Amino acid sequence: METTDVIIVTENSATGATTIEVIPMQIEASSDIVTEIVEAILDPTDGFETEAIELTDSTFVTSSYTTASIESDVIDTPDTTSVDGYAMDATTISGADSYTASPTYSSETTASAEDMAQADATPQAHTDVAAEAQAQADEAVARGDYEAAAYHREVAENEAWNAGDNSVLHGSNSTELENADWQQDQANDYEQQQAQHAQAGDYEAAKEDASNAAYYHGNADWQAGGADHSGQAQAEEHQMDWAVWEEKNADYYAEQSDAYAAQGDYDNAATYAAEAADHQAAADYHGDLGEHGGDMAVYDSASVVSYDTSYSSADYSTASTDYSSSSYDSSSSYAE
Repeated sequence: METTDVIIVTENSATGATTIEVIPMQIEASSDIVTEIVEAILDPTDGFETEAIELTDSTFVTSSYTTASIESDVIDTPDTTSVDGYAMDATTISGADSYTASPTYSSETTASAEDMAQADATPQAHTDVAAEAQAQADEAVARGDYEAAAYHREVAENEAWNAGDNSVLHGSNSTELENADWQQDQANDYEQQQAQHAQAGDYEAAKEDASNAAYYHGNADWQAGGADHSGQAQAEEHQMDWAVWEEKNADYYAEQSDAYAAQGDYDNAATYAAEAADHQAAADYHGDLGEHGGDMAVYDSASVVSYDTSYSSADYSTASTDYSSSSYDSSSSYAE
């Protein structure tokens, strides 16, 4: 019989500490008794897995600790040694040599060439997306679609910031475009209101609506740096101005007709009544020309706005943010 050192290695999954115990045993070197003994000590059902490996001339068993815990009293002051790249604290426990592993070793990781290439490509990817979004914003501004322009410009600004390069940006920024969108919304609201007043024959109110619409369109275009889209509203305001003037003449002649009729001068009363009717017809004619969206409405092609209702689903798949799920809230509350 020869004395063979059995080394039992345990690892605590909670703390990460590894304990090595050296137990001298008198057994035959060729015997599998070491494994059997340790397996009996460290029952696999208690959370240990064991395997036998070779160390110099002795056989020892390593146990992979999974769920069980081992507590032992430290008797002697530890000194430091090294086992398999770990810094070990050597102690004596119940007469056996014991080592508590401390994971103080370090290894230097070198980035792969692929990782470095990806890191170098990232700023350029952001720049490419920023340039694409800026182009989309420019196209939207050219169409007069300031809501879509604000969305695309914000994407461009975010990506330019991520790239650390804003050289691709130009024109109005996203805040200005959001303001332009709000101004445009006000103009559109006034135009709808103008149509209702025109249909009701309230040409004074319709004229004021058209004037306000032209004002807000002009502000929107100025904020966005876009082309003038106020021409339609201005043309409608002009027609309503004629309608108001003609209607005032109609009222005047109607009053004169009533006065002549009260005096019994029915000839002049009829003449003035006819004049009143002519002026009212002219007022209605101009009212039809100035009715926003009406069948006879004047038309200014330069004021047409082409809206892109699907702008928020634009594919910016390489961007750092999932812009395809973003949505822009156009209900801004800018003060008039």
